[in-house]
Amino acid sequence: MDIIRDIILNSNTNDIMEFVRFFWFKNRYSIFNCLLIYAQRPGAVMLATANYWNSNYNRYIKHEVSPIVIMKPFGPVEFIYDYNDTYGEKELFPKRITISHNVEIKDWWLFDIIEALKSKGINYSESNFGTRKAADICILSNPRKYSYISKKGKEITVNTDCCITTNSQSDNKAKFTAIIHELAHLFCGHLPRGKYTPKEITFPNRQKENLTINQKEHEAELTSAIVLKIIGVKSFNPFEYLKDYQDQNGEKIEINYSNMIKAVDKILNLIPGLIDNNIQYPIDYIY
Repeated sequence: MDIIRDIILNSNTNDIMEFVRFFWFKNRYSIFNCLLIYAQRPGAVMLATANYWNSNYNRYIKHEVSPIVIMKPFGPVEFIYDYNDTYGEKELFPKRITISHNVEIKDWWLFDIIEALKSKGINYSESNFGTRKAADICILSNPRKYSYISKKGKEITVNTDCCITTNSQSDNKAKFTAIIHELAHLFCGHLPRGKYTPKEITFPNRQKENLTINQKEHEAELTSAIVLKIIGVKSFNPFEYLKDYQDQNGEKIEINYSNMIKAVDKILNLIPGLIDNNIQYPIDYIY
């Protein structure tokens, strides 16, 4: 979608991430909808439908304002309004969440995301790749079997052909970011669906697009950079990594921003426990 591409390319990255953090963490709007909201009302502070404003806060929509249009789950669109689009007797004085510092990756994040992978039917292993690569993701021709203990204490055995392998020589922080990168490849649709790929793992079928390695690496690295930025990890420049994946003819690399944003959502929703319970921000918060 052109609007998503234009927002990413032409807006201040820090402003976008601050906006997305607030509405993803506070309201759990999809990243796609967060960007649509940003495009229509970049100064928004609190969003709800007209009915919700009226029934919960006794506020009404100003007649001169236009609604913010977002995509509705299992439906076409939904119309919502910002606090500044409303009026009422009681003022709420909402404030935006502000994150005052970047978060360091904790060693135990790795163990949390590995458990999340197992619960979703993605096998995890480690191998000594030396200096060749940080990680790998593949769909195997034959499935691998593994077991894990569910949150209810039940042992569950899984047969899957979807596998992520990280470099055993890397530290836990590098392994964590490598897993995010490989998940970006998966959810951007860079791999084919296998016979034993769990149905719960959904990603687009893009095999007919014949994507080049340059396109795949650009989409995966930019997707993982957005994920890390949203959860507050210290920023890095993804284009440093992508220098090795430039088009040899100097032409612009075509990437699918819509698929990237959907992949960001899938990765974040894969690890909601880590985000909700383990990452604590100092915040200036709310109403």
